[in-house]
Amino acid sequence: TAERRDACFLLSTLLWHRLLAAQALTPYLGVLKNWLETAEGANAYGLGTMINDLANAEKPTMRLLVDSADATRIAGQLARAHTSEGFAWGYLLDRLSLAGEQWRSAMKAVLPQECIHALAAAFNRLEVADLSGYLKGVAALDHDLATECLRAAVPSLQAAFGDDPVEAFAEMNDIRWLILGHHPFGDSTPTKAQ
Repeated sequence: TAERRDACFLLSTLLWHRLLAAQALTPYLGVLKNWLETAEGANAYGLGTMINDLANAEKPTMRLLVDSADATRIAGQLARAHTSEGFAWGYLLDRLSLAGEQWRSAMKAVLPQECIHALAAAFNRLEVADLSGYLKGVAALDHDLATECLRAAVPSLQAAFGDDPVEAFAEMNDIRWLILGHHPFGDSTPTKAQ
């Protein structure tokens, strides 16, 4: 898995610096699809970075890749995530959501909601940044589920704020902005649930 992570970072760098054309990946979409469907915490961030830079280079090729991936298989891998992998998984989910509404809907339909909820409750007071990144990815697919998960994580957030309120506040930017609706550049008023 470290090899896949490193390969994704390499592809991402080549795409970013325009040293690799996105079309050059077309013959390898089957391999990349398999990597997405067998993602693990160790390579989830690398995969997310590759998806992001592929989207920046050529969004249709990124959509072709993500649309070809079986959302059920990705969800099965997500169900095995640990808190230490939360940030990486959140980043991957957020970047996969760039593929569009159809893919987001397909993924939302197969999300392992009980596992996601249980994992959110398992983050401890030292993992607020990981929780924040994880919930950002969940919210990209299912905002209501992310809000429910946030409620389950309140004891850990309370403990983190009790230990170091400034650090806890800084580490939960994505929670404040995307789940609670307090984005500094947003025009919307938070909903009652937020």
